Amino acid sequence: MELAIDTSTKYASLGLSFNGKMVAENQWLSGWNHTVEIGAKIRKLLKSKLLKPNDIDSIFLAIGPGGYSSLRTGLSFAKGFAEASGAHIYAVSTLAIQAYPFFSLNVPICSLLQVGRDQIAWSIYDPLNKKGSEVKINSLDEIVKYCSSDFIFCGEGIKEIESTSATFKNYRRFIVNRNMNTRFVRDLIKIGFEMKLQGFHSDLTTLEPNYLRNPSIHVSKK
Repeated sequence: MELAIDTSTKYASLGLSFNGKMVAENQWLSGWNHTVEIGAKIRKLLKSKLLKPNDIDSIFLAIGPGGYSSLRTGLSFAKGFAEASGAHIYAVSTLAIQAYPFFSLNVPICSLLQVGRDQIAWSIYDPLNKKGSEVKINSLDEIVKYCSSDFIFCGEGIKEIESTSATFKNYRRFIVNRNMNTRFVRDLIKIGFEMKLQGFHSDLTTLEPNYLRNPSIHVSKK
């Protein structure tokens, strides 16, 4: 069995799968309460399928970019779970999870995630090999100047980005998935399972989240 964890942003998700096939999921708007929520929600998810921690042999973990404290919470829990159960961790880019549903469109995908005021983390994904370019941080105006006319854009916050950027409005681009939650745990599971089949698990001693920016303070609600 596999456990999927995504705490990249205020939209969090968990999933259980067997050989890459999802059997249970929980997606919710966490705000910044990941620390006080994640443990109880994982226990509830396991209990719903009559599973124990030792039944999990793999953890598919969204590794960022994203919020400092939220990513740290997910990684800390995943590492503790892996050390206790012997499970391997497979680290998946948050930007790749966003891009995954659109690979079938067969055009380059620019996956975006707002990481600060006027600052956006982004990567270009090739739909053929499903590989992303180096993750960078730029303003939206800088990003759209780089992308050619056949690119599509996806990602969390794109609705707000689209409404506030004159440059983005004026470019004739495809914009997909304007919903607030733009990541689905089923896609994290699919990517993670592909990595599992190839044996690309992470070293627990060196694994770190992809923060891409200095931490900001988010106060959890008690």
